[in-house]
Amino acid sequence: MFKIVQAQMKFALRHTLQTNLL
Repeated sequence: MFKIVQAQMKFALRHTLQTNLL
């Protein structure tokens, strides 16, 4: 279950970084 949360956090962080770059 921890892996799922970690994956979601990584995905959210990547999405946030891409949004900030735009």
